[in-house]
Amino acid sequence: MTGWIVLGVVLLGLLILLLAVRALAVRVPQLLAVQQDLQVTLEGAQALQARLEGTQERIAALQERVALAQHRQGILQERIALIKASFKR
Repeated sequence: MTGWIVLGVVLLGLLILLLAVRALAVRVPQLLAVQQDLQVTLEGAQALQARLEGTQERIAALQERVALAQHRQGILQERIALIKASFKR
């Protein structure tokens, strides 16, 4: 009688193990697909980050040009004021 109980427990354990292996066999391809999707997403994010860095560099260069243009505008306004003052004399 004890032998039958042991055999039943062993068979039940094997059945549970078989079901677990089948579940993993189904999940592994799904997990690989998710991993591939994540890899593509990561590559896309890295490309966007590179574009963002390039855009930030262009913005910094444009800000420098704006500052230079404003400086030149100030100089021109001073010259215009001097010219106007010389005509008033």
